[in-house]
Amino acid sequence: MSENFNRDWNRVVSMNGLHTEIEAQFLYENAEQLPDNATIVEMGTWDGRSAAILGLAVEKRGGRVYTIDHYNHSVIYGPGNQYHSLLRTQNNFIEKDIRNVVPLQGISSEIAAQWTVPIELLFIDGDHKYESVKKDIEDWLPKVVQGGVVLFHDYNSGEGVLPAVDEAINEGKLEKGDQVESLLCTKRI
Repeated sequence: MSENFNRDWNRVVSMNGLHTEIEAQFLYENAEQLPDNATIVEMGTWDGRSAAILGLAVEKRGGRVYTIDHYNHSVIYGPGNQYHSLLRTQNNFIEKDIRNVVPLQGISSEIAAQWTVPIELLFIDGDHKYESVKKDIEDWLPKVVQGGVVLFHDYNSGEGVLPAVDEAINEGKLEKGDQVESLLCTKRI
């Protein structure tokens, strides 16, 4: 593990997250390889730990992370607590002094329809149903630069992630790369 990752992981490990330390390192290493001033977009935020680790990997080189979620986590915070969920995520970034992560509340497809900034790294970890993953790929892949990194969490979960991603690979939209635990790295063709 890199010294930078260890330092930054220790900074965010107390945040809620569904990624293992090994997966977090894989995210971090992919983000570290991006050019200066890179734009990263993440689908699915929860409390923001993966967005935080991505942000820390690129902050010294002017990179920015936009993390998109509907923040309707009623299972976690109780019905109708979107505001609490968004506020909690924003406070996590403030408490950890992470200033280059911008939480966006909304529906992924609606935000994609208005998005104009080229993306160097796209991390899809939202709704895991086949139709939702396929829609995220269709809506967001055209916004990723040629050769840009596209990461998928829960690729081997047995839900809709695997078939939707494999379909995009078989259609020649993505090139399959390394996999660490349930996190798959691909590149836009």
